[in-house]
Amino acid sequence: MDMRLAAKAKELKCRFYYGVPTATHYDVNTLVSIGVEQILVTAPVFFDMPFLKNTEKKIRVIPNEAYLGDIPGRDGTYGSWINPNHIHLYEEYVYICEFNTYDMIKEKGYYSVYANLKSWGGPLKELITGMDDAEPGAANLLPEEVTVARIKCNQKCQKNGRCHICPNALHTYERKRIENYINEIKTSS
Repeated sequence: MDMRLAAKAKELKCRFYYGVPTATHYDVNTLVSIGVEQILVTAPVFFDMPFLKNTEKKIRVIPNEAYLGDIPGRDGTYGSWINPNHIHLYEEYVYICEFNTYDMIKEKGYYSVYANLKSWGGPLKELITGMDDAEPGAANLLPEEVTVARIKCNQKCQKNGRCHICPNALHTYERKRIENYINEIKTSS
């Protein structure tokens, strides 16, 4: 972003946002300081929704992509996707969900799933780009507690190797194992 242009826009009170996915707290703070109205976020800052809410900026996400940017994720279950069955848990944090597709029919389908139905019963890999590793039907089985943990977990799994609630919950149908992972994440917080 051209900082002179951003400064001029701020001076003229022109609303603007930076359309490149923002991944770090540093970048979010920089964008806030130059006066953007909206911030498109991805991992790892995506996993700190309370911080994003405190910026008082409008937060944008692409819920149907596991990873944004040029570096592909090794396992989409660790990415910044949102389960449509739990989209309501993000409502206090996210201003807009956008979909990364040029196909208007697909975009209409994504909008229908995330905004109207707020539900998905099929395999996550059919809805979320980069979710090839998730079990079929995992969207319906994923407990809300997992999503609540994701909202504020700061992606610990990528920092210290602990947690892994997302892949563990998405790779198993055993409710007791999922409950154990939920308890593990609660005690590691």
